[in-house]
Amino acid sequence: MSVYVVRAFVQMREELMTGAVIMRRLAEIDKKLVTHDVILRDIFEKLEAAIGRAAKLYIVRH
Repeated sequence: MSVYVVRAFVQMREELMTGAVIMRRLAEIDKKLVTHDVILRDIFEKLEAAIGRAAKLYIVRH
């Protein structure tokens, strides 16, 4: 085999490995985003309920 062919295959292998690393990292980021989304949704619902209760108390007092 020609040295050029070997170099081409080595370069292709390196690029594929780099792509796999990037895809793995993107999957990790996606998992964190989903987790954060669930947590933020829970916080929002709790704040919304607390604000609703506070508004009812304000209306009753005034």
